[in-house]
Amino acid sequence: MSASIHSKILAGMAWAALAAATAAAGEVRVAPSSRCEGSAAAGMAMPSAADPYPLMAAGWGPEAGKGLMASRWGEDWSGLRAVGRAPAFKAMPLAGQASLSLSAELRLRHDQFDNPLQNTGRDFARSLLRGVVGADLRFDETLRLFGEMATGQVGGGPRAVGANFRNEASLQQLF
Repeated sequence: MSASIHSKILAGMAWAALAAATAAAGEVRVAPSSRCEGSAAAGMAMPSAADPYPLMAAGWGPEAGKGLMASRWGEDWSGLRAVGRAPAFKAMPLAGQASLSLSAELRLRHDQFDNPLQNTGRDFARSLLRGVVGADLRFDETLRLFGEMATGQVGGGPRAVGANFRNEASLQQLF
């Protein structure tokens, strides 16, 4: 495995440890909602009013719990920020009504193959790294900018891997 891949993996592990420590320090307990509450003010209880329909039927995608959505663009932390309960890096106030939420996801996997396809002498190891970072800049209730970038890396092993593991960085979403 090249030194470049090792340094990327170590940097990713350090980032994950920092993110986990930050999340643990500022963890917010929010009971998952199975129904949309709706509100007059944006973010007080998102997504928008859709009762009596379940949250997943409101068009925002599956809820992961604790205010997290499967798609980061579906999250709105402004309601929790207004009452002082938003986690670190979520709905950080900027000038005026503007706020910024940051998100990150890191997946690291290491596989060890001994006697692949029952062939001796062909042992190998492979490390896989996938990372996604995102930002949600909300200027006010009607204007926002959202973007996500991702990377996929692989190191080690003689086997060919798919293109999704061999990209420096790619823009996943921007709207």
